Amino acid sequence: MDTGGTDIIWNQFILAAALGRTARRVLEREGGAPDGEAPRFSYVDTHAGAGRLPRPARLAEVCRALPAAAWSVAVGSGRAFPGSWVLAGRVIGALGGLDHEADVNDIDPAAIEAAKANREGGWVRFWSHDWFSFLRHRFVLEPRPGFVFIDPPADDPRGPGYAMDAAILLDTL
Repeated sequence: MDTGGTDIIWNQFILAAALGRTARRVLEREGGAPDGEAPRFSYVDTHAGAGRLPRPARLAEVCRALPAAAWSVAVGSGRAFPGSWVLAGRVIGALGGLDHEADVNDIDPAAIEAAKANREGGWVRFWSHDWFSFLRHRFVLEPRPGFVFIDPPADDPRGPGYAMDAAILLDTL
């Protein structure tokens, strides 16, 4: 069924809202550092892709229905639609006052190579592992992520329940 890209739009709308709220809390809690350094915010994306998607056909219609300023500004205009990790960088960058880093993962090495050309801001590390293996490896590094976007590929044989269990485990930790 052709949804005109509304499934991508909806996922990214939710991502931008949740990420913006989380990053804003960090900024409020740690914003006035006495040493003058901006607090660092770390974002992790388990199935990042190249950072650019075809512009959804129904984007203008959905933008009118979902008038969220942070999301609309982060989506921007033009032919390309930002992938999740590019959108995340734009949302965090628009808040101002946070140094941000992203760990982006995709099992497809070609997607990671394409992603390197789509960096826009912040500091980005690229990974190419199974998404769950990537999370295990990433969580031993400091700083711990401030936000983890668990987005397993649709063809993952473990199914969506595995990702939900992983999200519950991360929230518990």
